[in-house]
Amino acid sequence: MKKKLSIEEVREIIAAKYSPKNILQKWSPSVTYKEYLEIKSSDYKTKDQTKNLRIGVDKTRPIVILIISATFLFIFPFINYGNEKSGFLILLGCISFGLLVLSLYTIYFNSKIIFTTNSTSFTFKDQTIIWDDIMTTGIEIVHGGPSHQYLVLGLSNGEIVKLDVGTSDIGPTDLIRMIHLNRTVE
Repeated sequence: MKKKLSIEEVREIIAAKYSPKNILQKWSPSVTYKEYLEIKSSDYKTKDQTKNLRIGVDKTRPIVILIISATFLFIFPFINYGNEKSGFLILLGCISFGLLVLSLYTIYFNSKIIFTTNSTSFTFKDQTIIWDDIMTTGIEIVHGGPSHQYLVLGLSNGEIVKLDVGTSDIGPTDLIRMIHLNRTVE
């Protein structure tokens, strides 16, 4: 087992990994990192709210597809009333119905749990992390077309854990707040 590092040593390891390496990265960073010491606005206010949670995959996309395809299927007969049905509109109706069924299946039957908590640790995609091993919390933002956020945790053994929370129902700031509530060491 590695020795337990101080918070300053863990911050140095993170700074070495995430600081800009050259002048071009300083002017136009493709990746930015910010450490969070405190999160004030969160859905989680007390430690009891964070116990025994089971958080799944974000279902926003299937819900949007469901709404669009259901709207098309509802409006389609009224738009095409009295007109000759073209093959293209029939094909669009079939595709819309298929997307509707697929999104309903994803919403109701594809309930994959990717984040669970208990009193001593949390598990994120088969990786268990003990609350008290976490020394620093931060968010890495990868800039690009759509920007993507990762939760970066500095552990007491010097390991840096990068969690992709973009596909989960919980945001990185809520997860950081949960960590701060459950951590007993400072």
